[in-house]
Amino acid sequence: MTATEITELAQGVGDAGAWMVQGGSLSGKRARFSELEVLRGALPSEVIVKWMQPVRSLDAMLLCIAEGVGRFNADVEDILATAQLRAQSGPLMVPLPGWDY
Repeated sequence: MTATEITELAQGVGDAGAWMVQGGSLSGKRARFSELEVLRGALPSEVIVKWMQPVRSLDAMLLCIAEGVGRFNADVEDILATAQLRAQSGPLMVPLPGWDY
């Protein structure tokens, strides 16, 4: 889908009262990060965005959180183990869009 198509669809879904929108599916095409940015920007802030692309790193998850993604498909044990190791050297921080990246 184009960015315009994603925006129009997301606005319609948001106007219809959706509480969560999923980017991609397990069995079909999975949304790219750039598509999630468009989706999140077009939806009302109270609508949760879920990314079905498996998040493979803590850094990718933190970037998604910075962009407003609230649910993930990930290896929870791996992400938590990485977070625990990283937290030993300092606090984990969600990057700030426009400042940190």
